[in-house]
Formats: sequence, structure tokens, C-alpha cells
Amino acid sequence: MCTEAFAFAPAAEICRDAVARGKDAGHGLSQTLGSILLAVARLGSGEPAAAERALREIDTRLARDGFAVEWQIRPRLELVRAEIALAHGALDDARARSEVLLELAATSGDRAHLALGRRVRALAALRAGARRPPGTVPRALPCCAAWPTRSAATRSFARPSWARPPCARSSSAARRLPGPQAGAGADTRCQRLLP
Repeated sequence: MCTEAFAFAPAAEICRDAVARGKDAGHGLSQTLGSILLAVARLGSGEPAAAERALREIDTRLARDGFAVEWQIRPRLELVRAEIALAHGALDDARARSEVLLELAATSGDRAHLALGRRVRALAALRAGARRPPGTVPRALPCCAAWPTRSAATRSFARPSWARPPCARSSSAARRLPGPQAGAGADTRCQRLLP
């Protein structure tokens, strides 16, 4: 959680401790996860060389012990390796790593890592000088913007309930209440947002 909150120094300390405890206990998974997250923390701190060293420890230990990285962890590992390649400016390596990540994510159906793999591939392409063709819509639109709107000229699609504004959902629920209090306290300004 520290890395997600951009608290990279505390994250690095926690990860170093996890790796040390994993070594003392002989628990390889703790060492692997700790090293991957240590690499993320080092990369977030702007230290790609230190991040690379953390991943090298994984490779050395696994080669020595004759193990492979667990399949559940491989997408995260490939993502970190791709981001390290981007940090070093190794765009071909970053693209290759993103393709491996996309393949792993597609195999498991992991949409989060699919999106992250596409992000790394796009960043590598942008840094290599690629430009978005004119007239194309960027893919990073808010979730609600991707849903078709109602129009006489287009097919009509209803937005799912989770894509409606919160006040629309609460006012819709208030109207379904039984008895005289139905709709009581509902914000009438939101009524126009309901389909």
C-alpha cells in the first residue's frame, strides 16, 4: 500500500525487512514478493539501478535453487522489468517486456495487467517519437464517457446502474421505497438524470 500511496521510503524499508525475514525463514515467496516490491519502491524513488539490483537478486536465487517465478507473480515482475527498461531508456526492451506482460495477462484474463501492459507499450512508442493519428480519440476516457448516449439517431443503450451519477442512484432507490415516504428527501434536481 505504501507504493500505491507514493510513500517509497517506508515501502523500501518494509520490503527490505520482508526479504530479510524470508531469507531467515527460508521462504522463497516472501523473498520474491519483497524483492519485486522493493524494486517498485526504488523505481518510484528514482533509483532504477537499485530496482534492477533487487530483481537481480530474484533471478540469482531462483537460478541457484532451480525454481521459476510463480505464475501469479510473473505479470507484476514483467511490469516492473518493463518500467525499469523505460527508466533506462531501453525502449526496445520495454516493448518486448510489455508484449510478454500482455501475453501473460491475456492468458490469465487479468484486465488490470492488460491495461498496464498497453500503457507501457504506448509510453515506449511515445518516447520513440510515435504520434497519435489526427482525429483519433484518446483511449483514456472516464468510464462513463465510453457508454453510448441516448439519441434518436443512434441505437439506445442504457447505462448500467454503477455508471449513473450517485445522486441518480440514490434518488432512484428513494422512489422505490414503500409507503408515503417514497421519494421523501430525494434531490429533485437529479430526477432529470434518470433514464
